[in-house]
Amino acid sequence: MNLWVLLAPLLLGLPAIGLWLWLVDPLGPVAAPRREAALWVAVGWTAFASLTAFALSIGAAHDLSAPTRGHLTQTWVVLVWLVPAIAGALVIWRRRGVLRQAAIDCAGFLRSTRGIERYLCAAIAACVLLVTFVALISAPTTWDSMTYPLARVATWLQLGGASHYATSATPQLFQPPGAELLIAHFQALTGSDRFASVIQTVAYALVIVLASLVAHQLGGGRRAQLLASFLAAATPMAIMQGSSTQNDLLVGLWLMLAAGLALTIRAEPEFAFVR
Repeated sequence: MNLWVLLAPLLLGLPAIGLWLWLVDPLGPVAAPRREAALWVAVGWTAFASLTAFALSIGAAHDLSAPTRGHLTQTWVVLVWLVPAIAGALVIWRRRGVLRQAAIDCAGFLRSTRGIERYLCAAIAACVLLVTFVALISAPTTWDSMTYPLARVATWLQLGGASHYATSATPQLFQPPGAELLIAHFQALTGSDRFASVIQTVAYALVIVLASLVAHQLGGGRRAQLLASFLAAATPMAIMQGSSTQNDLLVGLWLMLAAGLALTIRAEPEFAFVR
């Protein structure tokens, strides 16, 4: 197995986990609620990945026959993420008690569920596990993936960055590049598109979490929040696309983030993520 298949999730995931722990630490400067912290982590991580992808693309070639002049390569992507990953690992170590408490609270929540709530939790877990399993054992094969997102990312990596190039598939040039910029980081690290759909799988999980957050912000109780998460998890299109590189789930994630941020800022206009 390619070692980078194991290292890439660590390099990309440690900064996100570390930032989340820093935000939710009850003794820290923010002490944000856990689901709202996930919202802010998604915004921060995606912004960092997108901006660094554009920065590494400076000087990228436009001609596939020209030497690569951009820096969207494995070496540079490693260098970009190395410091955030080390910082994230240090935060995780120093706040491991917060992580342990979060796991205990999650287990306690599951034990406290009864009746329909328990069935909803089981159904949500089954959906997430199924989608994750399919994403890990099968490479993206949808028509849309082959003709647009994956072809676009592969060409960018050949050119050394996000750049226009000669192609008859014009959506590769004018469609918004957000999802593909995130895939490019992961694909540059692993050297393959075998696990490119993991980005959509993470978006699928976050949409489920944010659905419960929005339900909570609108005044829904625990059962209403679980029902909102279940509806998000069981949506047929979400299940189908959670293990592919089609980017509708990322669009859905941004809509959920916008809703969550709007409701959070409305409740706390001065410090949106502080309790």
